[in-house]
Amino acid sequence: MSPGRHDRAVRARERDVGLSLFLSQVLDGLLLPIMLVFVFLLAGKRWVLGSLISGRVLLGLGWLVTVAIGVMCVALVVSGVVG
Repeated sequence: MSPGRHDRAVRARERDVGLSLFLSQVLDGLLLPIMLVFVFLLAGKRWVLGSLISGRVLLGLGWLVTVAIGVMCVALVVSGVVG
């Protein structure tokens, strides 16, 4: 393999790794609101956390952030589909 071909192969592999990292982060972001729903459902249960239960204000803010992230995820998907 000539040096020029080797350099192109390395650059192509770096692009593939970068794309894989980017897409894994996008997938993580899309799954985040789903995970947060379960976290906040459990955070309000005294039988699960006992005395460490979250207060109303913290739960309210958590649900607000979860909804906001969910809306942003939907906007991301719609913008990707529509263009």
